Amino acid sequence: MGASSSLRIADTRRKARAHGRSYSHEFLSRVCYSFSFNDTRAPAMSRLRIFDENDPATPEFASFDPDFIAAELFRIGVTFERWKATRPLAPGASPEEVMAAYQDDIDRLVAERGFKSVDVVSIAPDHPQREAMRAKFLDEHYHKEDEVRFFVAGSGLFTLHVKGKVYEVECMQDDLIAVPDSTLHWFDMGDEPSFIAIRFFTEPDGWIGHFTGEDIAKRFPRYHGPTQPTTTG
Repeated sequence: MGASSSLRIADTRRKARAHGRSYSHEFLSRVCYSFSFNDTRAPAMSRLRIFDENDPATPEFASFDPDFIAAELFRIGVTFERWKATRPLAPGASPEEVMAAYQDDIDRLVAERGFKSVDVVSIAPDHPQREAMRAKFLDEHYHKEDEVRFFVAGSGLFTLHVKGKVYEVECMQDDLIAVPDSTLHWFDMGDEPSFIAIRFFTEPDGWIGHFTGEDIAKRFPRYHGPTQPTTTG
């Protein structure tokens, strides 16, 4: 592990103590290493908020710090990384150009997890089917394989329901999130959706959602676009 990773671990431990959190050195080593591939922080910042499932009004924890986000999500088996393009991407880049810009990280993830296909999906605020597309995964559901998405541009809100807690993950440009199969969650792209994402699949029907019929998603905040922090950490 390099000096930069060691400094990041020490800094994250210091900030964790200030927030009343505690992480072991081994735990932080694994999490902080995920950022050593391409360490960059986009101007628009990712956010994690954690709620009790019965109290959607009051977050128990909130942070814009990517190390904190990765550490807290790692506790529940969710991977959070940040990637950086290895070549410039012009507006309107083709799916092939998008994937070429992240090929090293794509190849690494495919080798680690055994994915059989990778594609690129995009949606703009003026898409004629945006309301139907938003509604598709807005209620609590799960998938029979890991749901893995990398945000090339734009943003979206993944909300995970795990062991009595609700984890609200606002994903921004450069974020990768990997939600394990069978994890209860919902996804909100917002009322004016705008994103480009790389998706990873093991089976052709892996994206199909299996809905629980519970109304918990309706009780938690909907997504209305990127959140700007007043302070970081």
